Amino acid sequence: HLNRVSTGISYLLQRERVWGQPIFFTIETINTCNFRCIYCPQSDQEHHFVNGRGLMSLEDFKNIVANLRSCFDVRIVSLHRDGEPLLNKRLEAYISHLRDLGIYVTVSSNCSLVNEQRAKSLIDAGLRMVGTDFCADASLYEKLRARGVWVDTLAGIQHLLRAAVEARSDLRIVIKD
Repeated sequence: HLNRVSTGISYLLQRERVWGQPIFFTIETINTCNFRCIYCPQSDQEHHFVNGRGLMSLEDFKNIVANLRSCFDVRIVSLHRDGEPLLNKRLEAYISHLRDLGIYVTVSSNCSLVNEQRAKSLIDAGLRMVGTDFCADASLYEKLRARGVWVDTLAGIQHLLRAAVEARSDLRIVIKD
């Protein structure tokens, strides 16, 4: 508990160097995206010459999580970085593994791939928070997000909200513009 207190105090005091160890980690299970946003480095094809494209196996993921937990008090894991996590067809298995370990799970997604069934399975797996970029202006949204379709993203957000209400989940959706 002392680690969380010292980390929290560091945050409140806006210290450059944090007291305590990290409790929040980002693990990317897939590094490709169905959009080509003009502001995203992932959309630059040269980006993948360095990193390559791929899907992390569930076995590798479990090993990474076990290694992190052997060194740190892992409280929150965000399953994204450069890619669209929902392109990982088995994402729910990664989420439920973390949930079973008592870890709070988040993703950042464009939400365009969320149909009713996927929303339900994500909630059932234990997803607790989704961050997404969205704006009320459909034409601006599609201009900034090549391959993005405003109505698909809106529908995905609505599917997640409905599934969360039906499951009585405390899912949070953070919409950034």
